[in-house]
Amino acid sequence: MSDQATCELLSEDARTKVWRWSFESGQATGMHIHGYDYIAIPISGGDFTATLDTGEVMEVKQIAGTPYQRSAGVHHNVRFVGQGSASFVGTQPAHDLPSLPQPSGEVCQRLYADFNLFLY
Repeated sequence: MSDQATCELLSEDARTKVWRWSFESGQATGMHIHGYDYIAIPISGGDFTATLDTGEVMEVKQIAGTPYQRSAGVHHNVRFVGQGSASFVGTQPAHDLPSLPQPSGEVCQRLYADFNLFLY
């Protein structure tokens, strides 16, 4: 068995990419940098470690069906340290998204500030 987890691109269009990472016990993604914000949705859940570029090792417990998100610039290696297998689906923009105009009106500005919402 390889120590490299499997990454499969599930969907890609002009706006987004969706992929699935699949792991057996001990497998890892390899050190990588996220160029864009991303959201991950664990399929199975499980115990992982994330080794940052600084050498810091974080323990991560993924819970099946509970999404989490991270900002661009994350530089890490993710390793499945649980037993059996695990997988998660991730999504990110396919490219830099254009800046959207700030909403107008006091209520819209408050919503934007409080919830980081873009109202159309």
